[in-house]
Amino acid sequence: MAKIKNSSSNIGGTSEKRATVYDNKGNRKASVSKRKNENGKTRYGVSVDNVGSPYRSASENEINTPVGTLDYGYDGDTVYAGVTPNAYRTSWSAPMGDGRGTVSQDYGTLEVGNDAMLRGGRYGNTVDGNTYFASAFLPGDQQYVPNYEGSVNTPVGRVGVETNYDEPNTIEANYTPNQYVQALINLLRRR
Repeated sequence: MAKIKNSSSNIGGTSEKRATVYDNKGNRKASVSKRKNENGKTRYGVSVDNVGSPYRSASENEINTPVGTLDYGYDGDTVYAGVTPNAYRTSWSAPMGDGRGTVSQDYGTLEVGNDAMLRGGRYGNTVDGNTYFASAFLPGDQQYVPNYEGSVNTPVGRVGVETNYDEPNTIEANYTPNQYVQALINLLRRR
């Protein structure tokens, strides 16, 4: 009967979780892993043992695509493959200067190459609730998007569109639910 052993590590800003399958003699057969590097990007991988000759040395290949990096290869009789999406998630918190609670931001970013292209998430404080947002970034150094900020109140909350003054060529749409919709969101989160 096969046994599965779970392990995790956190070394120098890199964390990894791994599940490894062993046969009834204790020989490793396969594993799946999730490794997050210090930049917040995550690689998902799979490896299978006892495939091919154990004496064939090693080969490593990588294919870069707009949505992520695919890697594959072998080391002896172990073959492996993995994907590292160009998306990563980060969050931060900082106290506000006006005493209204803690500001927090939680978002994910999709990068193409080294350029951020899309970002989505939420920010807000403990008193006023959250604002949900999605941002799009236009590549290049030229300023294509004029500065703009506008919003409209609706029966379900405030909807806004703005350009980001700190990051040129960025367009952001945001939504701040009214207190009734926010209460419903909070209720659904608890379930």
